[in-house]
Amino acid sequence: MEKNNIYFDLVQLQGEIRNAPFDSENAFQKYKYASLSSILDTIRPILCKNNFAITQIMEEVEEKTYLLTKLIHVSGESINTRMPLYFERTTSAKNPWHDRGSAITYARRYSICSLLAVNGDEDKDADGYQEKRLTISKLQEQELNALLSKVDVDSRDNFFKWLNITQLKDLTTEKYLS
Repeated sequence: MEKNNIYFDLVQLQGEIRNAPFDSENAFQKYKYASLSSILDTIRPILCKNNFAITQIMEEVEEKTYLLTKLIHVSGESINTRMPLYFERTTSAKNPWHDRGSAITYARRYSICSLLAVNGDEDKDADGYQEKRLTISKLQEQELNALLSKVDVDSRDNFFKWLNITQLKDLTTEKYLS
């Protein structure tokens, strides 16, 4: 295998990279996580040593904002991931740019961790933590049931497996909208 190949060096990278130290805590939900600084400080030397760089830019696609994260190899090859950015004002007194900054930082952390297959926060399920999930409405469930009634059982089963659900009422709004 040629040394310039991204996958050759990616295997080497995966062998050396470690999870970043959990240096921050979410006081509301009581779990620890690695800050963006901790993640970047952990990965940068290993990326460079193994002929990689990482870039992150925001882009607009069909009036939606995304964070594009690229793992770039010296060969010119790259592996990309795109994450939608959700900007929501949480309080009327807060500057809307604070919410944008939080969304961008969150997306940067999770995109890097996902792309490099590293863990950036504690297992929330370990202590009985139950993340609140918004599920689809009854009307959305009825509309999907009407559509699914037109397909064969195998296709319906594959659809449920793909969504990782056993019944439509468990479908999250996030998955429904994506």
